[in-house]
Amino acid sequence: MGKFAFDHAEQAIRTYALDRIREAAFYRLEKFIEDYRFHPDRYFQHVIGVSVSAEREPEKVLLRANPERARYIATKPLHPTQQIVKQEEDGAVVFSLHLCHNMELENLLLSFGETVEVLQPNGLRQAIAERAAKLHRLYQ
Repeated sequence: MGKFAFDHAEQAIRTYALDRIREAAFYRLEKFIEDYRFHPDRYFQHVIGVSVSAEREPEKVLLRANPERARYIATKPLHPTQQIVKQEEDGAVVFSLHLCHNMELENLLLSFGETVEVLQPNGLRQAIAERAAKLHRLYQ
């Protein structure tokens, strides 16, 4: 389970995995002031998971799912921005999402194995292809 807080050194919001903390020390920090301008729903709206990068902008992600996986994804959407773009004759479906590329998105897509293909953006497609090639080499 992750929690987020403002990192004064980085001057940015960071996500902390509290279940992985092994040791903690007490530091006297500035007085806590809640920032009512921060809205977690908006901050995390374009990601799968909790990894938000200031350098990455949300982009259109197109996925082609085989017929079996398409039925699953249609009934259990991957993200609120998910839309059906095209229903193909063989039962496959092309889905559109508006997301930022992060590790959680890659991991989710890889969990679908050969049943889902990333059509775009090219950077995400290439990242999945590289990880699939490493996986293939591991099992050679």
